[in-house]
Amino acid sequence: MWTMKLFEFQTSIQVFGSAPSRAKRIVNKGDLLLSTVRPNLEGFLIIRDNLDNLVASTGFSVLTPIHCDGEYLFQFLFSSIFKRQIGELLVGSNYPAINSSDIRNLKILVPPSRAARHSHLLAHLG
Repeated sequence: MWTMKLFEFQTSIQVFGSAPSRAKRIVNKGDLLLSTVRPNLEGFLIIRDNLDNLVASTGFSVLTPIHCDGEYLFQFLFSSIFKRQIGELLVGSNYPAINSSDIRNLKILVPPSRAARHSHLLAHLG
């Protein structure tokens, strides 16, 4: 059995010139944030609301689901398969981190679409 922790986060309005130097990643509804520092602590977030002009720190990698459902991808981030891949790429001992460029090469198991599952089931029934 597992439990999901829900957190609130605060946003603030910043003028671009005075924003923190690491505030560079534009995020939108449906995007997922993956902490690149100590990712083994599972600092993952899915943006479920429309928030205009939302920017995240470069300490996060932004994942934009294209070929799978965002909620599925969010849950996959907590899987042992994903954790194992992250563990193999961590560098540093005091602040283990993963490079954002390495995130692109991670393998994500994507289930077949509902239509594909349905046709597969029908093929085996007939």
